[in-house]
Amino acid sequence: MKIAVFSDIHGNYQALKAILKKIGNDYDMVISLGDVVGLGPDSYECAKTLLDTNTVLLLGNHDLYCTRGAKIDSDLQGDELKHHDWVEKSLNGITFTDRKNNKDLRYDLEYKNHKFSFMHFFINNEEYPFEHLDILKDDRYINVFDKEKSEYVFYGHNHEEDYHEINGKHYYGIGSSGCTKDNKTYFYSIYINDKVTVKKVKLTYDRKTFENRMKDIKYPDKKVIEKIFFGL
Repeated sequence: MKIAVFSDIHGNYQALKAILKKIGNDYDMVISLGDVVGLGPDSYECAKTLLDTNTVLLLGNHDLYCTRGAKIDSDLQGDELKHHDWVEKSLNGITFTDRKNNKDLRYDLEYKNHKFSFMHFFINNEEYPFEHLDILKDDRYINVFDKEKSEYVFYGHNHEEDYHEINGKHYYGIGSSGCTKDNKTYFYSIYINDKVTVKKVKLTYDRKTFENRMKDIKYPDKKVIEKIFFGL
């Protein structure tokens, strides 16, 4: 079995197109770990494209802001809240499936005696259902990670890539494929047979078109977003 997985596209439609083109029909399963929307200029195009495919579409915090409201995240305030109101309106009625008991926040798979878990980030089952990213700054992450039963765990949310091995289990933080500061993007390829092979597939995308989209569109908190998340 071959699985393609990526995360945190964040409205970068040009990066998403490049990823899906490379994936083509060469994979048995495609998984998005969430945060399809927000930050970038084309949340609608990204959401519609993925919802029209057979992609396993897990929800990230930015996607949940569109179903549960941005106020579930107490860290957001001011222009950040205005930005997410704009994102929700820009989706033109597109909605994400957000079932009870957080069933759309993770995907578990067992194949060839290997267990895999996929999620946007580690789940705490509160109204804002993800652990805070601060756990990665010290040893708190070890206890959170080690609660997972799967041999291989893939997560996004943190835009920087990360890898940990704890008690024989492998944790891949795959970063953001959409929040890039150049024309490079990527996805992760998982090949499962008797052994498991994980590799990063690097790509380039149409950065010029993306930058033009950023210039053409106006939305709340844009100046901060384009500098911090896209290097503009």
